Amino acid sequence: MSAGRHVRTEDQRTVLPPDHLIVWLTGGADDPPVVDDARLGPGFDLAGWFDELRPGYPDAVLGATYRGTDRVDAGEWRYLVECAARVRLTANPSAFTGDTTPTSLRTLRRWVSSQLGDEHPHVDDVILAVSELATNVERHAANWLTVDLVQLPDDTLVAVTDPTTDALPLPRDVPAEQLSGRGLLVVAALSRWWGVVVRPRSKTVWASIPNIMTPAPDLGATSASSEPFTDQEHTT
Repeated sequence: MSAGRHVRTEDQRTVLPPDHLIVWLTGGADDPPVVDDARLGPGFDLAGWFDELRPGYPDAVLGATYRGTDRVDAGEWRYLVECAARVRLTANPSAFTGDTTPTSLRTLRRWVSSQLGDEHPHVDDVILAVSELATNVERHAANWLTVDLVQLPDDTLVAVTDPTTDALPLPRDVPAEQLSGRGLLVVAALSRWWGVVVRPRSKTVWASIPNIMTPAPDLGATSASSEPFTDQEHTT
């Protein structure tokens, strides 16, 4: 278990804020969660939020959720983060557990493929998301990781858990000339929602990958009066 305050190694000016914050104050599975979005705003510090809550609520489970490809926030993020928070409450015999060496990561990719099979419409996206999240653990955490793949009605929930609680995933607005630091942006581009759940002794970084193939637009069916490429506004 990692102890102490969260390490701040990122330039806070470039860190992208989460879309939602949620906390289970007593850490119980049936504990009604509290949505803490009022904390969000200019200069929000995710690590500071965690450090502020933890002393008063040592058993709390805290979550930060980020929008991926979902165009409209209809509240589904809450269902997904609650699924992620429950993913390690019971032992999953089909989960992958291993160390964070490169050899183990290659084995992990093969495991994901064997779990999903060739019928999953986005199997390559799931493999890439798992690879990016596991690589983050290899670089910034230590010891072991566990990967769960949870089949939901519309998504495959990818959940990567490790014991390092003081190194949070912080997505950044990476400059074009920078060659590294885009792993979480890749995960965001592949998933509808993603986020992190931090427990007293472990953290889970998760992403929801669609189970349904998005149909390509029928460009030949558009009329002169239609606007097929209009980008729809969305709100948080």
